Amino acid sequence: MRLAFRKSLVLIAVVVILLGMPLLLTPHRIRTNIILRTPANLTETEIEQWLGAKAGRYDGYDQGWFSPERLQEELTRNNGKLWCRRYAAVIYYFDKDGRSATMRLNGPSFPATWWAKLMHRFCPPKDDVDWSK
Repeated sequence: MRLAFRKSLVLIAVVVILLGMPLLLTPHRIRTNIILRTPANLTETEIEQWLGAKAGRYDGYDQGWFSPERLQEELTRNNGKLWCRRYAAVIYYFDKDGRSATMRLNGPSFPATWWAKLMHRFCPPKDDVDWSK
């Protein structure tokens, strides 16, 4: 009886994890081609509307160019916000008026969570930008 109960708990846990996984993948339009077509002088709210998501890390990926401390220092010092997803990471820097002054596209991004690492291993991203150039 106890063994059957444990087996059913494991089965329920697996089902919950598999059904809950798509909920972790927040829909957004953070794509390299959309990032490159972002108009100049947008506010943070307008960039959020353009990319379809608030500043943050999506799809379980993170930028791999700065350490967390260095990234926080960079964002604070230059009034920047980070949008990161499976294919690229972008930092928008805002001026004193709250408008985007410059943009820095960092790529490719790297898997940060266990499920992103698993997806990356079995289904590597097909990028739309050649980062070797």
